[in-house]
Amino acid sequence: MNNDALTAAGLELIRLGYHLGVTTGPKGNQPYLPEWQNYPVPASHWHQFVEFPRTTGIGAITAGLAVIDIDGIKGLDNWKAFLAEHNLDPSPYRKQMVSTPGGGYHLYLRDPHQTVTNAGGLLGPVSKIDVRGTGGFITMPPTQRSGTPGYRWVAGPLSVDQLPEAPSWLEGKLRWTSSGEWALSAATGDWKPELTAWGEEQVTSISMRIADAGSGGRHQALITGAVAVGHLIAEGKTTAEYAHASLDAAARLAGLHEEGREMEVKRTILDGFLAALSGRLVGMETLIRDLEAAR
Repeated sequence: MNNDALTAAGLELIRLGYHLGVTTGPKGNQPYLPEWQNYPVPASHWHQFVEFPRTTGIGAITAGLAVIDIDGIKGLDNWKAFLAEHNLDPSPYRKQMVSTPGGGYHLYLRDPHQTVTNAGGLLGPVSKIDVRGTGGFITMPPTQRSGTPGYRWVAGPLSVDQLPEAPSWLEGKLRWTSSGEWALSAATGDWKPELTAWGEEQVTSISMRIADAGSGGRHQALITGAVAVGHLIAEGKTTAEYAHASLDAAARLAGLHEEGREMEVKRTILDGFLAALSGRLVGMETLIRDLEAAR
């Protein structure tokens, strides 16, 4: 992949409000860096990351985004049938589209309150349709894969703020169960986070990135930062009260409280916390079941 092309494309996407990382792996679609969910690559360092020896392309952290991933002809047929069956307008899903090396498509939507999480088999286990939301990562153009046309824009790119909002049927912390039903992930357990020195340092660093974000990416910075802080809360490194106050102050400095949007900012922060916490609980449920089965 031409480094100049990746550099130019990445800087433009960052300007449009996307939080990016570089990709690696044989298929060119794996995040290169550890802790990629919490630390998107800033524009000031983008060129250096592109030049890493194993960098293969560009990927977006999908906190604040909902990307419907349609796999091949079967997935596309199922998607068309789903839209027709439920009499859904297809036009919003065509505003920003990417064709994938496997003959499928990525459809981009905006998820400002992070109600969409990752799901495989979105319309059923064999639907060939997945979704990437909070906690996810999606490969973006002009990433290439050997022997294929690579990832290409069909429509777009738009700024994050210009994307259509995710529909209500994608909302909720849902997962597909072995019994063939959707189930909500419940919050359980005795859990008492405390404000630690390390946690305070991390919250401060994240808050500073939000406060310094430009007008094109400040909302996305708040969403991504809230999820990152949510993981700190889940680890017991900071309290929700302290973290919320810090992020809310950063949002004010970034200008997000303008035009009476204070409550929207507060909801966005809480949604980010909940998204991080619910994702960890789903993982714990799986771990507990596996341990019980091994007894």
